[in-house]
Amino acid sequence: LYHAATDNVGARHAVPLPVDDPFTIRFAGPPPAFKTYSAVLVAKGLVPTAWLENKIVLIGAGYADLKDAYHTPYYAKLTNYVRMNGVEVHANILNSLLTQQFYTHLTSWQQWLLIFVGVILIAAAVLNASPWKSSGVYVIVVTGIVVGAVVAFQRMAIIVPIVVPFTGATVSFGLGLGFKALTEGRQKRWIKGVFSQYVPRQVVDRMVEHPDMVKLGGEKRIVTSLFSDIESFTTISEKLDPETLVKFLNDYLGKMNAVLFQYGATIDKYEGDAIIAFFNAPLDVKDHETAAVKAALGMQQASREVTEMWKNVVGRDVVTRIGVNTGPAVIGNMGSADRFDYTAIGDTINLASRLEGTNKTYNTRILCSEITAKALPKEITTRFVDRIQVKGKEQAVGIYEVIESSKGDL
Repeated sequence: LYHAATDNVGARHAVPLPVDDPFTIRFAGPPPAFKTYSAVLVAKGLVPTAWLENKIVLIGAGYADLKDAYHTPYYAKLTNYVRMNGVEVHANILNSLLTQQFYTHLTSWQQWLLIFVGVILIAAAVLNASPWKSSGVYVIVVTGIVVGAVVAFQRMAIIVPIVVPFTGATVSFGLGLGFKALTEGRQKRWIKGVFSQYVPRQVVDRMVEHPDMVKLGGEKRIVTSLFSDIESFTTISEKLDPETLVKFLNDYLGKMNAVLFQYGATIDKYEGDAIIAFFNAPLDVKDHETAAVKAALGMQQASREVTEMWKNVVGRDVVTRIGVNTGPAVIGNMGSADRFDYTAIGDTINLASRLEGTNKTYNTRILCSEITAKALPKEITTRFVDRIQVKGKEQAVGIYEVIESSKGDL
């Protein structure tokens, strides 16, 4: 359908009318947007003819209390809440048709694309960033939708929906936070359950707050391994009844455990009176070689304290032999899906175990490997002992005795 209009020279031209689809009126401005003349003045000839010549004139009522008046986008405080008369609404429609200036709506796929992009951005932020950062992304996306819609409307006459994208973004943000809270809560409980028996509580708390710092699967790391054992424990155990033996072991292991945790160790396992621990996993331990040796020295002091308490019961000094070695090891949860341990495996661990047993040969208390000894600071005194051939190694390994200071524990 077309509307026949007359231009300034009287020629008729065709103006296409978008009657197949309802269109949004593009108002020329707040009322009054067009020249308005009193019909009485025109009838009396008081309005110059030149003012109306070659103009399209619409005639309608326009008094203040007119019922034929409507709210428009300009009905606001800035315009004193003035309604637009029906005849002026028609004038705006006619102006849009003659100038071919219409508002454009986004197509369905464009609207869905806008919603999809907003939802994906927010979901990705929530799942991969901290709550504060994801909240910032949410604010940016929502603000971008609103500002973009306003700019598109004002500068390009494009009507961009706001409510649905805003709702989608909000729902995505809320569901994302809820999902993350559930999954992180499960992960935090898992970390606490697995590691609370191996590492100090403050380390567990740090791991819970920063789970990204922990690789829950197996990984290869440079660690310092520590093995300890009580000399002639079989002789001690034979003298004690079961209840006393358990009490003795709990006291001994408790004191040793406190020292190890003090220096950031991870307890691998207890094997009777033996303790297997390592440093620098699951979290990094600065100067882990030094931390392990200081822990070994502290365990010697704790062993003397145990002797003072239990010598009358066990009938001898409680002597602890310790082996320390540094090198690569595979760290991770090993076992079945139903039962597993966080442990370390590799030649590094095996050598530490053999060094612990080698103390008996050289009548020493603490032996460490050459690799560990070279990493120690000057305030820790070491003495070269020998080079030994370890089973499975082609080359001999240098071993050093760690000498206790006069004050005992460093």
